[in-house]
Amino acid sequence: MDVTEKALQLKQDFDDVKAAGYIKGEEIGHSQGYVNGRQDEQDRFWNEFQENGKREYYPYAFSGWTDDIYNPKHPVIVGAIGTNYSTGLFMYSKITKKIGPELVWKSYSAQACFMQSAAEEIEVDFSARNGAPVTMQNTFHTANAHTIKLKNGVFTYCTYTFLSCSNLVNLILENCVFKAQGSANFRCDNAKLTKESLIGLFNSLEDLTAEGASATTQTLNIGATNLAKLTTEEKQIATNKGWTLI
Repeated sequence: MDVTEKALQLKQDFDDVKAAGYIKGEEIGHSQGYVNGRQDEQDRFWNEFQENGKREYYPYAFSGWTDDIYNPKHPVIVGAIGTNYSTGLFMYSKITKKIGPELVWKSYSAQACFMQSAAEEIEVDFSARNGAPVTMQNTFHTANAHTIKLKNGVFTYCTYTFLSCSNLVNLILENCVFKAQGSANFRCDNAKLTKESLIGLFNSLEDLTAEGASATTQTLNIGATNLAKLTTEEKQIATNKGWTLI
């Protein structure tokens, strides 16, 4: 190959590299543009759906939703005005990722909010209630979660709150009280619950021996499997508060 041919080959090689670089740049730019465009559309959707963060009315709002859809831009404010503001919030939801920390819970009801939810972990902070009670009928009934964490809540009507949560292992309660009011035979007999979860539940039960308690006696059904996990002293955490364990 003479000098001229080498020069032509070098030019061709240079042009090929430049073209490849251009194409790669176009691909990167297109990809980034797609990502940015998709995010813009998601932001626009959530701004509309959540009324720029002002929406507080969410009955059955996320029923049937999946992981790729549920990415709220603003805190999900669960309004305080009526039961229907929160009923069935995540009922039948197919979202499997952790849900709950994005919620600002103002509603006095959590009725069926996570019933048959697919989420593997649920965490809800009720501090926006400022100590006012929340009714918990069927809140987690048949939910898929292995971990449920509740914070800063006072709960009533808890009869079927955790009914048939067959995967529930960890029930984590921080500064919570389960009152006897309306909770005929409060049931939490999920067989996979850890001993720590059961003791945490006992520590969170209303003291029915105290003046002004919502009842004088109440039954907590944790089932034979869970009873067998506990010592007499551990059971007394509940029974000394006026609760009967079955």
